[in-house]
Amino acid sequence: MRKNDRITVAEPTAKAREPNNKMRYLEKKETERVFRRLKRQAEQAEADITGLEEEIAAMDARLASGDSSVVSDTSFYQAYEDRKKRLEALMQQWEKAHSELESFIAEYMNNDDNI
Repeated sequence: MRKNDRITVAEPTAKAREPNNKMRYLEKKETERVFRRLKRQAEQAEADITGLEEEIAAMDARLASGDSSVVSDTSFYQAYEDRKKRLEALMQQWEKAHSELESFIAEYMNNDDNI
């Protein structure tokens, strides 16, 4: 065999890695997309909770003021109770979203320092 007749093994190996690199890229891209979605859901639930807590605090202040138009208004009390129920539902929604986000991070993202 002559010196110039060497077979290069590295070239097919590099080509064989291309699909693997592409798969890793697509998996990372999907992981990042899911992470952003879960994070956005948790943040949205937090924002909704904060807004609703502010509404309830304002309603509490109106009740505490002793305003007779508020105290005798049954629709006010109904709206107040509805907001408190909605707050409880939002808290559960936030707990679920936050739990999913933490589980996702623990399972898929601990080994990925780029995210």
